Amino acid sequence: MKSSSRLFPVRLESAESRGDLLEDVYLIKPNNSPDKSVELAITRLGARDIEHSNQAPLILFHGCYQNHQMWLGDSYDGLAPMLARNGLDVWLLDARGHGLSIVNDSFENNTLADYARYDIPAAAAFVAEVCERPPMWLGHNEGFGALLMSLACGALSETSLSAALGLGEPFPLGSLRRLPLANHLADMVSFGDVRNETLGPELESKALRHQLWREQGVFGRRGRSLDVDLWSALERLQLPMAIQRPNAASKGDSGLLKLIEQGKLHSLAGGLEAAELLQRLMSADEVAAIWAPLEHWFGQLELAFGLLPTDQIAPAC
Repeated sequence: MKSSSRLFPVRLESAESRGDLLEDVYLIKPNNSPDKSVELAITRLGARDIEHSNQAPLILFHGCYQNHQMWLGDSYDGLAPMLARNGLDVWLLDARGHGLSIVNDSFENNTLADYARYDIPAAAAFVAEVCERPPMWLGHNEGFGALLMSLACGALSETSLSAALGLGEPFPLGSLRRLPLANHLADMVSFGDVRNETLGPELESKALRHQLWREQGVFGRRGRSLDVDLWSALERLQLPMAIQRPNAASKGDSGLLKLIEQGKLHSLAGGLEAAELLQRLMSADEVAAIWAPLEHWFGQLELAFGLLPTDQIAPAC
């Protein structure tokens, strides 16, 4: 498998056999952001006996407090292994400072804007270079939000992707932080990097949390950190986009709801409560139900993304 790039330094960190699966971990060093210590881990997961040359690659990107492990499940029985066993070329991106990505020098200053401006375009370019075709993208919660930000600010061109999907809410729902005094109070009592063990094992920086809070405040707007009006910019895109949201679909940013109403962002059936979604992504008994409406949408787009028949065997990629 290719372990080099014309774009930036890349090293193959590990190549493991996981039973019927092959797992390769790449570390890429994009050198495209002010923090030159950033190295991003991208894990490629494929079935040993399935050829992926005719399959568009799919990048999975986690949300806040998570890493690539959320897609694998405890015993490689989560969503990513299921997709790989059914013939998909699956790539798992760890955000800077998360999972297998190193903790960068300016971790305490990391924001979704950094993911959007630097990391997502680098990951998409590397996967496209290796696979020789534009990838599709599936983001969970803020992972999808960061992708939307990257598209809105132009760091990631819409021609760099085949399609974009989201699971969950791309940004936190409104809260008391919409009140100016609540903003100031929260800023005063928020110090350092924190965990939220109910949402995942990773730390999130104070800067990232503050960016999200400021943009949903009374005087904020989505995309402010990138100097764009997020929802207006997304209205101009022609890229196929869809989202599977929790059942409380009447809530959310007005701009998000407008995109859905306009049909720019297709709302898929089968929404779950936010807490259930993460559990089901890691459950062998549930992942097929999660994937079904997403696969149906891809089929409607007539993308080269159909699952391989179980009797189609070819040399490993």
